[in-house]
Amino acid sequence: MKNINEDILRIKSLMNIIQEQLELDLDDNTDNSDAESTITIESPEFTKPFKEKVFFILKDIYGNTNWSNEKGRGTRGRGGFVNIYTVFDLMREKGLDDYEEEGGDWSIINYFDTNPKVRKYLVDLWKSETSNDLTNEESVKEFLLWMSRNRN
Repeated sequence: MKNINEDILRIKSLMNIIQEQLELDLDDNTDNSDAESTITIESPEFTKPFKEKVFFILKDIYGNTNWSNEKGRGTRGRGGFVNIYTVFDLMREKGLDDYEEEGGDWSIINYFDTNPKVRKYLVDLWKSETSNDLTNEESVKEFLLWMSRNRN
């Protein structure tokens, strides 16, 4: 029996999902300690609220139909999409059927919040529609509000 973690890593690789690296800067010896740092789509100041917003938007839109509240599944065990373009479907499409089928109903939509291509696409769309730029925490708030307003 194959290890489920190996299957997950292979699925993420096929989906071009990278594991985000959290940087802990416990010894900040920069000269500009008061200067505001520039926020990017890879910054924790962006990724954390982005992930939360995507989770709540998707749950709000689809939560009554294809949502699993099975304990322990999804972001911090809060559930996620099932039976909509599933991991099993993706593997079959790629010609792979030699993995454990446990969790095969889990949708790839559950990975959108961590996919850097999705983040980039949405931020680029926001920039083109609003002429704003992602530079600081205020612009992150504006982007998240835009996401809420344009979620359908």
